[in-house]
Amino acid sequence: MPLSVRGDRLLDVLAAAGGLHAATYEISVELTRDGVRESVPLSRVLSDPKENIFLRPGDVLAVTRQPQSFTAFGATGRAAQINFDQAQLSLVEAVGKAGGLLDARSDPRGVYLFRSQAQTGTPAEPGPGDAQQASTTAHGTFIDST
Repeated sequence: MPLSVRGDRLLDVLAAAGGLHAATYEISVELTRDGVRESVPLSRVLSDPKENIFLRPGDVLAVTRQPQSFTAFGATGRAAQINFDQAQLSLVEAVGKAGGLLDARSDPRGVYLFRSQAQTGTPAEPGPGDAQQASTTAHGTFIDST
């Protein structure tokens, strides 16, 4: 897409290209300039005017949708992969989206949360699959106040 002589900011270019058709919290914007690649969530571009930078000729802009989801299983109302459908989701909200805990089969003192997140250090023992992912676990009684 040709840039105007007056200069175009990132959000101007996205709008001129037809806009986006997904929730802003699911969108990441990746800019490659002079061989350097940076990625930021669209929500940050919208909330921080300093992130709405002027684009230059030769810049490559990529927009990706990254919906967040979780998998519910065990003594919940439904075992399924469930989309967040919002920017943040508490454990209580996630259990509700999964149909709650089944009274006859569940123990609310034993709700487990398995979280996969990007590796920040060198793992002692790489897990299965992508070595760039690490699995952290919290379990037991989990009271979420948010």
